Amino acid sequence: MTPDDFHFLARLVRRRAGLSLGDGKSTGLEQRLIPVMRRFGFREAAALIGELRLGNDTLAAAVTEAMTVNETSFFRDPQQFARLRDELLPRLLAAHREDRHLRIWSAACAAGQEAWSLAMMLDAMPLHGWTIDLIATDICGDAIGRAEAG
Repeated sequence: MTPDDFHFLARLVRRRAGLSLGDGKSTGLEQRLIPVMRRFGFREAAALIGELRLGNDTLAAAVTEAMTVNETSFFRDPQQFARLRDELLPRLLAAHREDRHLRIWSAACAAGQEAWSLAMMLDAMPLHGWTIDLIATDICGDAIGRAEAG
């Protein structure tokens, strides 16, 4: 992949999803493109990129999804959940003690395990009388489908 093609893809993915493709090394990027190339019938990354340059939005969405991590597991990073429980949530609860309402957004939720982990952690806390809205989103339609299916 040429540096120009890499930078085009990097700009496309940043614009569509806010993702950074990193240091300019295209090796891992090309590996992630292989399933997209097969799905859309391209034999070379250059042909795929040429079609992207023409503005094929369906292809751009597939390429963007291919760049996402989609790694998820329950309580995946125990240190982060401990900080949420011990530091962040107590401050949020104190700040909202009058209205007793929290809205929490789990962005890039993949199949939802982190969001469910947060829900389980909140359920174990003494939050009677509170309204907690937990919203989980992801740009990857397949991941959202897995999350919705449970």
